[in-house]
Amino acid sequence: MNMEKYQDSYFKLLSFEKSFRQFTQKKVPGADVSLALIMILRYLEENGSCGQKELTVTFNASSAAMAVSIGKLEERKLIVKEVADDDKRNNIISLTERGKALLAQVAASAAREEVKEEVFLSEEELSQLTKLQKKLFRQLKTITINV
Repeated sequence: MNMEKYQDSYFKLLSFEKSFRQFTQKKVPGADVSLALIMILRYLEENGSCGQKELTVTFNASSAAMAVSIGKLEERKLIVKEVADDDKRNNIISLTERGKALLAQVAASAAREEVKEEVFLSEEELSQLTKLQKKLFRQLKTITINV
């Protein structure tokens, strides 16, 4: 495959990433938080308290971006942040009762909405996408560009 095809694929991935980021920045009706913040709350609900560093890695965010997100959630009293006992540079993030209530409200609202299944990727499609992404990144690491 030539470099032009890789570039085209790369720019399509960037375009998708930008569109997804814009989508996640939209406010969830009645929640006054973005979908991106709801995703962080859902992660905490499913996994329990965790370190801010873990959230940064999980969501592939910069430390600064995650700090801003954590700050917004903390300001709305949806999470609490405590300094980790074993590492003073890491904060432990926990969901509050208010955060749990918001997630329940969002889930109830989503359950009332009719969502077409074809809008979402199937488990198989998600698996294929993940494999292709990993393959693409491995291949990109091997490419050297001479200028």
